[in-house]
Amino acid sequence: MDNSKPRIIQWNCRGLRSNRPEVDILLSNHDPGIVCFQETLLSKDPSFKGYRSYHKTGTIDNSGRAHGGVAIIVKDQIPQSPVALRTNLQAIAVEVSLHKAITICSLYCPPGINLDTADLDDLINQLPRPYIIVGDFNAHNNLWGNRTDQRGKQIENFIDRNNLCMWNDGRHTYLHPGSGSFTAIDLSLCYPSLFNDFAWEVDEDLHGSDHYPILLKSSGPAGTNIPKWQLHKADWEQFENMCQQQLKDDILLRDNPAEEYSKILLDISEA
Repeated sequence: MDNSKPRIIQWNCRGLRSNRPEVDILLSNHDPGIVCFQETLLSKDPSFKGYRSYHKTGTIDNSGRAHGGVAIIVKDQIPQSPVALRTNLQAIAVEVSLHKAITICSLYCPPGINLDTADLDDLINQLPRPYIIVGDFNAHNNLWGNRTDQRGKQIENFIDRNNLCMWNDGRHTYLHPGSGSFTAIDLSLCYPSLFNDFAWEVDEDLHGSDHYPILLKSSGPAGTNIPKWQLHKADWEQFENMCQQQLKDDILLRDNPAEEYSKILLDISEA
């Protein structure tokens, strides 16, 4: 695993179609496994060679023009499955298998509208744990930027209420095109068990947007060798018997069935 390359990129691209050449450069330079976009400004799913795309359209005005929108693209070779969300928020989520099973959620909270944080609470209750939530919250707070506004206080309370961790370290993520001022409104939040798994960086190139891409890189030692099973030495008959005995349907009724299933299967494999 090359830790110099980001596993995940988040970016408010301000239009995937208009910024497509810059997106291609970003993919070529960094070769990420997953990219989370905000403000795609698309009415249909994007397409990227070597990636599977997941997209949620924002709003469509009377002229047929798209506003907002979120997307996630995941490399074809990464095990993945979409997460069905019931929400009015501009959010989309995918379960992926990296160094562990993780849910990735891309979120866009447009400015100038009332944000009900109960919708955010409901959103994360639908996300399989552990999860990462990245996006443009359009919220200012001294905890991650240089001033605090009402929405920033709302998001701070949301983070505290749900015991979330935040990778942001105060670096700016947004350049206001009118005033030329720098602020931080793009947040990278996670379930606590994931906080030490990634290092947070901001790309120095806007790539045609007014938001800087944010890179989440593996924080593990460079050149780590991933252990592999010696399949030719496995007792497959015992493996099958133990699976039949221990992998019961009642796992689906537990709080976190995917995590429970994975743990039991790993225990059986080690046995």
